[in-house]
Amino acid sequence: MKRNPRAFLFGWIILALIIIASPTFVFAQALRTDGDALVVRAGSTEGGDIATISQPIVIDGVVEGDVTSVTGSIIVRGSVEGDVVSLFGNVTFEADSIAQGNVMAATGEVQMQSGADVAQAGAVFNGNLSDSGAAALLPVEGNQTLNTSTRVILAVVLAILATIIASLLSLIWPRSFASGAQIIRLATQRALGLGLVWSVLSVVVVGGIALLLIFSLVGLAVLPVLLLIAQVPYLIGLAAIAMVIGQRLNLHGPAAVLVGSLAIVLPAIGLAAISLPAAFVWFYLSSGVGIGGMFLLRSTVVQRHSLQF
Repeated sequence: MKRNPRAFLFGWIILALIIIASPTFVFAQALRTDGDALVVRAGSTEGGDIATISQPIVIDGVVEGDVTSVTGSIIVRGSVEGDVVSLFGNVTFEADSIAQGNVMAATGEVQMQSGADVAQAGAVFNGNLSDSGAAALLPVEGNQTLNTSTRVILAVVLAILATIIASLLSLIWPRSFASGAQIIRLATQRALGLGLVWSVLSVVVVGGIALLLIFSLVGLAVLPVLLLIAQVPYLIGLAAIAMVIGQRLNLHGPAAVLVGSLAIVLPAIGLAAISLPAAFVWFYLSSGVGIGGMFLLRSTVVQRHSLQF
């Protein structure tokens, strides 16, 4: 089947904008770990896809599927028959290496030594053509994970996006978020409980679907969209809980949401310097209270309509 480079690029750019970094997970068998990297040994063949989070990959042998690392760099010394993707790291092809599919370093650099045969049936997407910018903060040897500066910058970018979106949502539905904030103040524990239930269900459902999709070419295109959709409730929840914080400071409307959002995302940025998972846990727990409040608001509205009929 012929691969569509444009669809490939579009899907992974979306995922790069909504990076979800977490502790290392490895979806592969018959491999070994050498230091911090997952290694396909020379002379060996891995029949399926390889995907890691927060772990570099070194290909000395042959991989018959795709090779993907969400926040790790990739070194190819052997052969890859599928796509090679690193979202927040560099991709390095050493001499005599082979890659038949698409190649992407979304925010890093694709480095190719003389003699490398790359993108035989695909295209190369280099996120750092000018050798400056994001890649200056990323691993250059392909065997390291994100450093502190990179984690903080990623957290700042995501925090700005979340704050802007939450503020825009409050402009579109000001009454709904004001009512949701009132319910959160009156039933904080219930809102927190519903938010936790929603988060657990989201992890189970989205995580299960992601594991099924990540091994297929079709899945690589669908997965970014799935992860993007999963963030929408949390952005709504952020606007709701931010409204509560802003109102406590005697602010109203979008101004309350803007200030309240900053009160949530700034600690997340600080936590990112220590641990990205901790930063995301803080953000999702805080936004989860807002999700619970909006659920309670919805149930109250439905109950009122039922009583009227």
